[in-house]
Amino acid sequence: MSDRSSPDRLAYRLRELSDRAGVGLTTLYGEIKSGRLRTCKLGRVTLVLAEDADAWLASLPQGVDREPVGSVWATNQGRRDGRCAVE
Repeated sequence: MSDRSSPDRLAYRLRELSDRAGVGLTTLYGEIKSGRLRTCKLGRVTLVLAEDADAWLASLPQGVDREPVGSVWATNQGRRDGRCAVE
């Protein structure tokens, strides 16, 4: 009997990678279509090799820390002029 949660897995089905990485299937399909995430096929099953999944995750941009302003956080999300708006 195989352990499906083993950290030394060789490959993941898309649903498994989606759950493990915390992203939706639509996001994975977009990454595959753009060529940023490599896949292989085994019959009708699409697999992502563990090393390709690790490389893809490592290639994602780092998050941007938000600066505290008083007791609220500032962010430029949704602003076209690039200035921070207070949430």
